[in-house]
Formats: sequence, C-alpha cells, structure tokens
Amino acid sequence: MEKKTRIWKKLAVVLMAVFSLSLLSPEVAADLGTMQTVQAAVKLNAKTVKLVKGQKKTLKVTGTKKKAKWSSSKKSVAAVSSAGVVTAKKKGSAVITAKVGNKKYTCKVTVEAPKLNQSSVTLKAKKTYQLKLTGTTQKPKWKSSNKSVATVSRKGKVTAKSAGTATITAAVGGVKFNCKVTVKGNTTTNTATTGFKKLITYIQNKGDTNSSGNKFINITDYDSETTMSVNAGIIYDASKDQLDLVLVTEMSSNSSRTASQVTISRASTSAPVYYAFVFDTQGVEGAVELKSTINMKTYTDGTNLSFQKISDTTNSSTADLNKLGNAYLRLGFACWQKLLKQGPKMTLKDIGFVAYK
Repeated sequence: MEKKTRIWKKLAVVLMAVFSLSLLSPEVAADLGTMQTVQAAVKLNAKTVKLVKGQKKTLKVTGTKKKAKWSSSKKSVAAVSSAGVVTAKKKGSAVITAKVGNKKYTCKVTVEAPKLNQSSVTLKAKKTYQLKLTGTTQKPKWKSSNKSVATVSRKGKVTAKSAGTATITAAVGGVKFNCKVTVKGNTTTNTATTGFKKLITYIQNKGDTNSSGNKFINITDYDSETTMSVNAGIIYDASKDQLDLVLVTEMSSNSSRTASQVTISRASTSAPVYYAFVFDTQGVEGAVELKSTINMKTYTDGTNLSFQKISDTTNSSTADLNKLGNAYLRLGFACWQKLLKQGPKMTLKDIGFVAYK
C-alpha cells in the first residue's frame, strides 16, 4: 500500500511539471536549456597613461569589432593616429577619445619632459659622478657604451675606469637621454709617460747599437743544469718611437730557440690600449708562432693570456700552446724587470705595467 502511495506522488510531480511547461510562452519555452552569450563590455585598454616626450603608446578598444574614430583634445601635447597610436609631443596633458558609434571612451594622457642634469662630463680615473634624470616619475634604465672607460649603476652613478670616452644612456620607454663621459689619464698614466722618456734617454746614452741602427740594453744568463741561455733586452726603435721588450732563449741540448717580444709605443702609454705579443719557437720538434694582447694596466705575473695561433708545425693542442706561451712570457717579464732594476734603476710599473708586482 505504501509502495503504491509513493508511485502516485512521483506521478503527480511529473504531471505538475508538464502542466507548468504548457503554460509558458512559445518564445520562453524555446529558450529553455539554451546557453545565453553575454557580450563583453566595450572599453579602452587604458584610462590613464604616462608618457615621456617622444614615446609612443597604442590604445585599443576592446569588446567590439566596430572601428573606432580617434581624436585628441590637444594635439600639440599628444597626437593620436587612426590606429590609436598615441605620440607624446610635449609636456602637458591631453584626453584621447575613441568614438564607437554614438559612444565615446576616453583616456587621459600625461606627457613628461625628462632631462639629464648633464650632457657631458669630464672625470679622472677612479672618480665618480651622479647623473640624474629629472622631470619624470618613470624609472630609467642606465647603460654605458664602453664599460672599460666608465660604468654606471642602476641609479645613475658613473665611475671612471680608464682614459677614453663613453656614452652613458638613460632610457625611458624607448626614449634615450645621453651624456658623453670623457675620462682623462690619472697620475699613473703620467708616470708611465715620464718613465717611457726616462728609459729612452738611458738607452740612448748607455745602450749599444744593433744591426738595424737602434739602441738597446740587455742582460744575459746561462743555466748549466737546463743548458738554457737567456738574453733579455729592451730596444728603442727611434723610427717608430717604440720600445721592444725582447727575450731570446736557446737550449744547447736540443738546438731549440725561442724568441718573445712585447712592443710598447710612446703614444700608447697615455691611453688604456692593448699591446701585441709575438712568440715563436724553432726546435727539433717543429716551430710555432703565437700572438696575443696585453693590457698594461691589468697585467700581472699571474695573468694567463689566450694566444692566437699564427702557425704551428708541432700539432700541439691549444691548451698546451697557451701554457707554453704564458710560461715564456712570465720568464720574459721577470728578466725585463731585472734588467730595469740593474740598469736605469726602474721597474715595469714605471713604464706602464702598473699592476705588475
């Protein structure tokens, strides 16, 4: 009996649902069970924009496929193209309007006119200068065109490194503001120039004359254990106004001969340039010629250079050649240092190798 009662109750619910549906209008009934699409609101992608003079920003109307008509309340401050590209012209504010049908959508554009506190700066090595970009609330990105001459921090602090010129740039939104930084040689550079002259005078007065007619000074040594003879010399080439630091070693046991050379010009002592080193050896196992560069301001007796192979008949690996080249170069500098101390009573620092110990 209870079971029949439950069945009748369920049947009654179904009949009532069918009756309710029959009362709905045909339009409403047709929409039942159908997903309704809600259209996105039409709007601009930005209501306010900050730009610097010269910067561009593209505004877009979203939520519609209709084409917008663009206009500016003050074209002299901010102009807008038919595609919604806003170009900042001068300091001030303007309202950019996008008209779609009968409706208008606006964006307030504020134009800033930033300015660097200096367009050019002259510094001595190791000195600093604080650059500032004023007239903008935006954070600039700082960059140096030549970090070996001058570096710049994220906050615009410039540090002079070595003689030369570099351009420091503060960029905001693709717009760049430049400052030319000139770094003058410090007292170390002047000492190198003075030392260069002093060494030349000593060589011209005390030195011998080689087959090329150039004056030179040298020292020789011989090691009976290794059967190696060493001849270290410094030649002044008057025609080129340069010093050639030369090391020649010979092994009597296997008839091999090695020559190393570092060339310094008088002009290069006043600027942080690089110096050529040529190394070649000839012996029973073949011959090799290498070339590298030395920075006088940073080179020490512990510096390892990378050598460019000019020629090689020994089939040696690059790593082995680099080790060999650096070993002979260290020997050369040790001998040249000794020669300077014995002769003109100078050091390698006096002619520009300021980091050498």
